[in-house]
Amino acid sequence: MMNIEMHATLVHENEESYPLLVNQLDRSTKRDGYSYSYEMSHEDFYIYMLVHNSNHFRIGGMGARMVLDSYVFLKNHQSELDYDYLNVMLEKIGIAKYEKRVREIAFNWFAKPQAELKFDDIEEYILLSGTLGRVDVGTMINSHKTITENNKSKFSYLVSSIFPPKSEMQYKYPYVKKTPFLLPISWCHMWGKRLFVDRNINFKSGIKNRMSYTDEDVNLYKSLLDEMGFDGIGINNFGN
Repeated sequence: MMNIEMHATLVHENEESYPLLVNQLDRSTKRDGYSYSYEMSHEDFYIYMLVHNSNHFRIGGMGARMVLDSYVFLKNHQSELDYDYLNVMLEKIGIAKYEKRVREIAFNWFAKPQAELKFDDIEEYILLSGTLGRVDVGTMINSHKTITENNKSKFSYLVSSIFPPKSEMQYKYPYVKKTPFLLPISWCHMWGKRLFVDRNINFKSGIKNRMSYTDEDVNLYKSLLDEMGFDGIGINNFGN
């Protein structure tokens, strides 16, 4: 069984790493014997994997499976990598410290059997993040970021999460960017999909996650970000 996750985009145009990642097809090579199948270099594949996983880390957490991804890739390809290119790109994108830390954790967990493992704060965060992160952590991050940047209350953020602004909706519904007056239509589109197609709404949990977190929770998360080399508290959830 294989699970395939597809993104319309990995990063958005307003992110610093966008110019470094947008032209992957131009840098890929056509596979022998194929007309429409291209392969990324090992270095670019590894960078893309790290960017994807680090996005999860910052917007709600990344699970042990993503650490295992790094271990399996490096176990098979680390001797083939162009580290001069790789290290320059990791520094430019801002994930060099993150890559080093995840690599250390990956080989500590999976390279050899150990009678007893002791987990630090980062490792505990990963282990408690499920597969792709926790909804309550992701909600706290977006709540705090929006409240801080816009000087809002938790209640006003709750309202804006029900009726998101144009700046957020235009990524999910591009027609909003071209025709802003259709913003209310995008709200109907979003809620119709969530209520009747995805059926993933839990209003009780949604309200609790937006209203019950504390300053202590926020400061703990900030300390984890600092340890992994990230500035600020999270980023907007894009494409996940």
